[in-house]
Amino acid sequence: MRERVDRDSPPQAIRRAIVCDPYLSSVYHDMYSRLLDQVARTPISTTGTVVEIGGAPGMVHDLDPRVLVTDVIDDPTVDITCRAEVLPFGDGAIRAIIMKDVLHHIPDVPAFMAEADRVLAPGGCVACIEPYWSPLARFVFRHLHPEPYDEGAAAWGGSTDERWDSNQALAYILLRRDRAAFEQSFPNFLVEEGPSLTGPSYVLSGGVFSRTPIPGWVLSRMLRLEQRLGPRLRWTHLHLLFTLSKRDRESTAAVHG
Repeated sequence: MRERVDRDSPPQAIRRAIVCDPYLSSVYHDMYSRLLDQVARTPISTTGTVVEIGGAPGMVHDLDPRVLVTDVIDDPTVDITCRAEVLPFGDGAIRAIIMKDVLHHIPDVPAFMAEADRVLAPGGCVACIEPYWSPLARFVFRHLHPEPYDEGAAAWGGSTDERWDSNQALAYILLRRDRAAFEQSFPNFLVEEGPSLTGPSYVLSGGVFSRTPIPGWVLSRMLRLEQRLGPRLRWTHLHLLFTLSKRDRESTAAVHG
């Protein structure tokens, strides 16, 4: 029988619910593989430290156990307990930061960006998967999801320090509505949009916390079809992969120039 979990469940229980579900495990494997592929493209040492922010329940370790998983909660699935705005790493010590559905939960995104600029080595990157703004995504996030989706929000981040406080429209705000202001505020970073991901199969699944009775094998077949069709289903996609790559000194000087 499928284990039911909610947001207050222990991370290890959430991990079991994902791993034991053929569909959810395929979705998470695909997303984390894409994030790590972005890291592999960074033009710096392959031995540098990779950090995941908001990584409980440690799903990335199934693909790469060397990634340091951080979160604001203290849990066995977490390597380091810390806030995204105050990272316990030296200047230029990190090769890459990865985040899956986490950026829109950070209360102070400008403070995080400044901290990422500090800890990342030149050429490093922040690789993110965030809620997308396709027609289907807008409908789902506005009407079927417990977290808010507010494209008119003034702030770049949540309004409180609560773990689940968020604005799922943050990627739209940063990459569309406020793109020029975002790039001007953080000229050390090159913004690069990747593919949009996941589609109707994820809606039908109910996700991790509202899993429907639809069998995982059925949804997995839908997922494979969605992946084959790729951009042709962009209007139904729910997530977007993008990277914020830290420029080297010469590139930053050219931008300022």
